[in-house]
Amino acid sequence: EQAQRIIAAAKAGGTTCLPRIASHNMEMIKRLLDSGADGLIVPMVNTAEEVERLISWCKYPPLGKRSFGIARGQGYGFEFDEYIKNWNESSSMIVQIESIQGVENIEKILSYEEIDGAMIGPYDLSGSLGIPGQLDDPLVTEAAKKVIDACAAVGKACGTQIVEPGRENIGEAFSDSYTFVVLASDIFILWKWAERIKPLINQMRSAD
Repeated sequence: EQAQRIIAAAKAGGTTCLPRIASHNMEMIKRLLDSGADGLIVPMVNTAEEVERLISWCKYPPLGKRSFGIARGQGYGFEFDEYIKNWNESSSMIVQIESIQGVENIEKILSYEEIDGAMIGPYDLSGSLGIPGQLDDPLVTEAAKKVIDACAAVGKACGTQIVEPGRENIGEAFSDSYTFVVLASDIFILWKWAERIKPLINQMRSAD
């Protein structure tokens, strides 16, 4: 229900909405797309086989096997014909590369025309390399660079997430050839806010 409200608000404002699904789940994908999402961001994509399964769930025949339901996405029937005619071409799918396995298979993953781009998940990627949370480690940087280069080679989007976005690190991301960035998250914002006020709270407690 929360996702549907966000999708509706995005549509009302003329903004593309690409929800990030929680897992590779056909029913969850169907519900989000039928709610009017313009496509999806899919976490932890590691193999070509996973890509083929995701395409089958997201695209209408003959590309996939998505069912022809009628819901908000299809204008409750009033926009059904136009929606199903354009969906396979207009919808977007961004895969998240969050493991070294995904990095190693990036060329195969991107070889599918239905995949519009890749987004690096820096925390999970660092964990798969045995250095969880060390986002600036050369191993993480090198793995990310392989994904960036693979996307550039086939003209597809490449993004990442910035924990604490600012003018400098956003600029650095685009200088590194990322084409989009996700600016923090609710958890990251609350974490960094609490981190900044913690010394003040400790100071107040000391004064008491």
